[in-house]
Amino acid sequence: MPKLRHLDNLGTARFITFSSYRRRKYLLESGTPELVIKHLKEVGKKHLIKYWGYVIMPEHVHLVLMPPENTKLGLVVREIKSKMAREYFSTRPDIRNGCRIFWQKRCKEGGKKDE
Repeated sequence: MPKLRHLDNLGTARFITFSSYRRRKYLLESGTPELVIKHLKEVGKKHLIKYWGYVIMPEHVHLVLMPPENTKLGLVVREIKSKMAREYFSTRPDIRNGCRIFWQKRCKEGGKKDE
């Protein structure tokens, strides 16, 4: 995956949005928002991310956060999405033979369009 350079090294608070695959309403499922929050906290603690707020919608997540300087924020978001999706599919064996894609590949920052 190419680097999301526009997310890195600005030294400011950031507004990030990432969406479920094909904007499916996966985040309405029982327990799924809690998985997102769990992995936001775990990965945030690991990378010293300060969250100022988040909103979990039926098909996307908004984050307002402050990363430390020199943080590769694109990689942090990818880690959150990857860990959350792995746990989601590991607890749903009935989905194993179906679509196993939870998130869109990219995220977007502020008002910028997905690249």
